[in-house]
Order: sequence, then C-alpha cells, then structure tokens
Amino acid sequence: MGIRKPTLDQVFKKKYLGKAIFQDRDRSGRIQVIEEGMIRSLHFDSIEKQSSMDLQKPESLVLSYTVSMMTGFLLTPDASSFLCIGLGGASIPRFLFHHIPECLIDMVEIRRKVIDIARDYFYLPSDKHHRVFHEAGSDFISKPRELEYDMIFVDVYDKHGMVESVIDPVFFSCCKERLNANGVFCINLWSEPRKVYKDAIRMLQSAFGRKLLRIPVSERTNQIILGLEDRCKVSPLHLLKQRSRILEGKLNMPFTGLVRSLIKHNSSQFKIESAD
Repeated sequence: MGIRKPTLDQVFKKKYLGKAIFQDRDRSGRIQVIEEGMIRSLHFDSIEKQSSMDLQKPESLVLSYTVSMMTGFLLTPDASSFLCIGLGGASIPRFLFHHIPECLIDMVEIRRKVIDIARDYFYLPSDKHHRVFHEAGSDFISKPRELEYDMIFVDVYDKHGMVESVIDPVFFSCCKERLNANGVFCINLWSEPRKVYKDAIRMLQSAFGRKLLRIPVSERTNQIILGLEDRCKVSPLHLLKQRSRILEGKLNMPFTGLVRSLIKHNSSQFKIESAD
C-alpha cells in the first residue's frame, strides 16, 4: 500500500497552524491567506505574517510592529495625509480610515495580485480619498508630483525579508522631499541580516541627519525608524506625555507605552531638542 500524499490543507496546517482559505502565485512567488480562529493573515510562502486582521475588529492593529509604526503620531498628531508604500493586507490603511475617515491615503504596491487579495480578503478601504497605485515604491516616489504627505509609511517585504530596492539613498531622499512641514517618515526594518540593516541606517542618517529616531519592537527583530522633516521638532517630554494620553483616546492605541519606548531609546535626541 502506497503512502497517501497529504492534502494542501494538511500541508498548510502543519506549516502555518491555520486553515488556508486562499492560495495563488505571481511572478514574485506564492501567496497564501491563512485563518487561525478569528485572525486572518497574509503570507508570502513563509511562516512570517505579512499582515494580520482581526475579523471581529478589522480596524485594529494585530501585529506588534504595526502598533509601533504609529509612534509617528506623537510627533505629528494632526496628520491627515498619508502614503503607504507596501500594501500587504492593508492593516495601516484600514486603521487610518477607521479613525481618521476624512484623511487622504495613497497606497503603492508592486504586486497586482496583492492588491486584489487586499480588496477581496482584507477589506481594503474604497473611497475617493484612498487611492491605490500599482507600481514600485521607488518609481512612485521619484516621479515629480504636487502632493506632499504628513506621514509616509514604508513596509516592503517578500518571503526572504526586506526588499532591498528601497534600501537606497535616492529613495530615502525622495521620501524626505515628499513630506509636508513637520512630516514624519516611518520604515519597518529587520535587524537581520545585519549588513542590510546597517546599510539602511547609514543611508537614513545621510538623508535625515540628526532627525532620526529608533523604536525596537518588543520580542521581535523589527526596528521601526522614524525620520523627521527638517522643520519637525521633538516636543519636550511633558508635552509628549500629555499628547500620548490624548492620542490614546482618539486612536484607541497604547501611546503611553509608545512614548516610553520613544524616550528610552532616543534619550540623547530629547535632551538636544529640549534645550533648543
């Protein structure tokens, strides 16, 4: 008697500990949508979750690194125009649309299949103020455009890790040029492989100089890096703490913890800015 070949669903359960509700592939590789209870996640053929959504509260941020990426609101709390480079499962656009419904969100994604999946499985916001561009982030940001943004989010990964095409000094400089006065640039990096991470930090320092802040994600290899537009200043500590309490009510997020992390890992920056 021959060995029975496992079904595709059995393979997914072993690899992802969840149920596969969709699988497809494009030129960049395979894409899976996996459900574990009430959590739906996007995978690029690896155990790493590209995005996750709580089916009962789709506007919430499930993955810890996406929560940390909201730290930028402490620096520009009235932000209302956003650029998201790297769409994934649209976690950040859903969050922004829910809490700031009149905001403008531009989303850029190089993989058409990912855009389709975000619409079909991850409740990608559909509104005249929310535009999706099917192109590479580096191409989008380098084109001359009139619009500038209060916040730019960069979260671009494939099955192997960070997409190195955005680890580029020209890309970072173009992002800085597309920030409004007091704007904040936010990128999700992995601290491994170390060489890629160090190269990214060196290029970010070249683009943003002293206006660079770091927020490690607890129990993860993710490092959230914030780059500030030249006119954006880090507020004194007492104002940041006051702002964190206001933002917790407005955005339903743990900003008290985020401000502690911001201060802990960037103490020299706060001393410099507070003295100005």
